[in-house]
Amino acid sequence: MYTDAGYRLQTVPQLICLDSARIDIVGHRSGLRRQHWPPHQSLNRWAAKSKPMIDYVTHYYSIDKEPFQSLSALSDEEAIKIMEKLCDDTPYGERFKNPVQYLKDRKDTEQWVRKGFIAKGGMPKDKYPIPMVLGSSKWLVEAAPDREKPGEIRIPLSVFTEYDVSFTYPDSMISRWFGREKPVEYHQAELHGIVFTLSEILTIVEKKGMPEEGWETNLPKSLAPYIEAQVWNHELLFEYRERMKA
Repeated sequence: MYTDAGYRLQTVPQLICLDSARIDIVGHRSGLRRQHWPPHQSLNRWAAKSKPMIDYVTHYYSIDKEPFQSLSALSDEEAIKIMEKLCDDTPYGERFKNPVQYLKDRKDTEQWVRKGFIAKGGMPKDKYPIPMVLGSSKWLVEAAPDREKPGEIRIPLSVFTEYDVSFTYPDSMISRWFGREKPVEYHQAELHGIVFTLSEILTIVEKKGMPEEGWETNLPKSLAPYIEAQVWNHELLFEYRERMKA
């Protein structure tokens, strides 16, 4: 499924769970092996001092598709065809009712995040991010359009450095929208229209907890309330996928 974090919507019969020193794979296939994955030491030292409550990101996808796909990797024509097929009246599909405008807004938002990330010292290796979720998201589980083919991949934050991943609250497209338009009923100046680094977002989570567990967001049910992670070093994800297949 070609997705961003705002519409990455399947969950758990196949669960790949990584901790800071290994990959544990649990799924439908037999004979899967445990493999070692050395963490980034600099992030491990930071995490040891800070003791974050959440230490992983999640990618939701359909198990009959390859993980870590993105509409942004496709030509406009290909992306629009996919969105036309996915369009419906659900929270997942309604955003595709104007696929041309959605694609423009999406690409503009990705460049806004990229620019903001670089301004804070980020070093994106790719032109567009692979969106994920900090921790997990009940909203995405409940909004899944196809619950018969759910898949979930959890990757520890120790796989990444501060240079590899940025964060927004909520979904980057919504955050940018709220930051610009400042709707009175939803806008929070300290959270919206801001690109966060890894250490910044973990500091917020340590103080406030996770947004789906008690934040007073006042968001309508149609808008995803999670913290989005944007992975700018795709190689880390693809390396993981190859290890997963071994």
